[in-house]
Amino acid sequence: MHGHFGIHGGGHYTVAGDPGGDPFTSPGDPVFWLHHGQIDRVWWMWQSQDLETRYHAPTTSLTITGMNMPPSRNATIDDLIDIGPSGDPFKIREFSNTLGGPLCYIYE
Repeated sequence: MHGHFGIHGGGHYTVAGDPGGDPFTSPGDPVFWLHHGQIDRVWWMWQSQDLETRYHAPTTSLTITGMNMPPSRNATIDDLIDIGPSGDPFKIREFSNTLGGPLCYIYE
């Protein structure tokens, strides 16, 4: 669904007291990190219910541009995520695997 914030994107637009504002300011609010921790935890719970099928399941129904502006194709798990100055780009599939790749963590 293009243009829909969803549970993840909605947090970016409501944290830091600026609903509907700049999503890039939300990491400046400590609550943002609680939000992201919960999003990651919910993802892990969903994944762990059927690891064989869901480990590299498509993680997105969104396009490769924010809010589909400009209009673009749907993202795939082989598209790159550029994490900026903190490292080289990774494929989405590498971030969907919390047990390996650049992440290496598990929720208990």
